[in-house]
Amino acid sequence: MWLVGAGENGDKSVFESSHEMFYRWEKGNINLPEIVREALRAGRLPLAVVQLHRLQSKDLVSQMHRQNVFKEVQLIGRAFVYELFCKVN
Repeated sequence: MWLVGAGENGDKSVFESSHEMFYRWEKGNINLPEIVREALRAGRLPLAVVQLHRLQSKDLVSQMHRQNVFKEVQLIGRAFVYELFCKVN
């Protein structure tokens, strides 16, 4: 579970399960960089890998060539970390 923001009473103790994250990502049509960003912030990067694999499985059923899911998540995560690094300096 991970912190998602302020709760009903204004406290910051609302947690989201992995099932809820997947559901929100599916229904919200969130783009891949946003999925990786949220997963990194939550400390749940493997969920981003699983979600990307699920999306590719749906989109690329007819295609023979599949992209390397881990490499794509790594590139997106690297861009996000670089973005954070540039903001600090």
